[in-house]
Amino acid sequence: MPTGELPEDISDLAEKAKAIAEATGRTEEDVLTDLLDDGKANMSAGQDIEKMDFLDKAQEQAEKFKKLLTTLIPVLALLLSIGAEGVGIMDITGWGSDSVWEDDDDPFGPPPIRWGCMNAEALNYDETANEDDGTCEFEEKCFPEPSLLSQELLADGDALTLRIELENGAECEMEVEFRMELYLNDESEESWDYGVDYDAAWVSPSGSAFIDIQHGFMESVEDGEWYVEWSYLVVNNEHGAFESGTERTETVIVDEIPDPCADDDEDGVCNEDEVGGCTDSSANNYDEQATDDDGSCVYDPETCEINLWDIEIDSNATHAWVGYDLDCGHEENDLEGYNVSVQFLIYGVNETNSGPNATDPLNWTTDLHFIQGWESDPHYLILTDFAQNNTTHYDFYWYAIWEDADGEQQFIERKWLNRELNP
Repeated sequence: MPTGELPEDISDLAEKAKAIAEATGRTEEDVLTDLLDDGKANMSAGQDIEKMDFLDKAQEQAEKFKKLLTTLIPVLALLLSIGAEGVGIMDITGWGSDSVWEDDDDPFGPPPIRWGCMNAEALNYDETANEDDGTCEFEEKCFPEPSLLSQELLADGDALTLRIELENGAECEMEVEFRMELYLNDESEESWDYGVDYDAAWVSPSGSAFIDIQHGFMESVEDGEWYVEWSYLVVNNEHGAFESGTERTETVIVDEIPDPCADDDEDGVCNEDEVGGCTDSSANNYDEQATDDDGSCVYDPETCEINLWDIEIDSNATHAWVGYDLDCGHEENDLEGYNVSVQFLIYGVNETNSGPNATDPLNWTTDLHFIQGWESDPHYLILTDFAQNNTTHYDFYWYAIWEDADGEQQFIERKWLNRELNP
């Protein structure tokens, strides 16, 4: 028998042989014989030894020869007076510690334990692991948390509306569908299943929402006592759709709707309820309680507002002229007008007609017009004999000046600075 020592308790060896036999398909007798040979299940002994191929047998014989050399080399070294240090570093086999059957890679023993996450749905799933170490990590999922805050069946004339207030306690949106059954005088009149004739409603994360439901049948119902039995379904739930219990609203009464009132002016107020008065808020006697204008509105007298409809300027080497159209207001009217003084002046470039450095114009002209009503009536002013020393650029000014109905002086100014004379 080889030099490997037997276990003190042969029953332990038998138990090990039984376990290896079950794992490898060998008989317990062959495995036990193998273990008794050298302490390893390496097909070194037993009835099935012939199953080893040539390389396996060669490896086994090499291992045994290596062990023999390892035993003899120290003896030879002592006989030949070789130092122990030399013996310590010698490896004449050249194999080192490599072997096809190292203890940790025993092909007939149990596989090595590989710890890791074994859940295939986990973010860190390890397909090589054979023992779960509890480190699995999963994507966080949010599930809606519905609760009913209020419900009410509303009657508006002959129309019914179911108003529901739902709360969502989760940090993700909640999609909800509704089932309804409508009763008249305790008799079922109409019903709707989830997702039928009504789009799903959404409740925001950690929020609440009022949801009004009015199927087409509910827009016009007959007189009587009405109530609704209903439930809701949360459809975006990862664990499966969540269905609430059935709720019932309070009963509402729909009375006969009276005939519409007579409303001649179609302002939404019945003739018998109209209140006469001035309804124009810009009038001096505006009556906010009035619904029917009776023509009594009083206004301040309208006055003329001078408006410059259009103005154009042109010039050549010796002449400059301006055309303009002044009107009273912006549309046709019969308002009293004003006398308007109009001036056309020409200055040298950067000269001014005001301030401490004021200068006289090189030339100027004026005219007086009575402006009344609104019509196309252009006027013209012309300047001549103003050119100096072949100068080609000048500053031109135009003014319209009048006194308004309140005695205040008003004016309109237009100017064309550093304007070049046209040839």
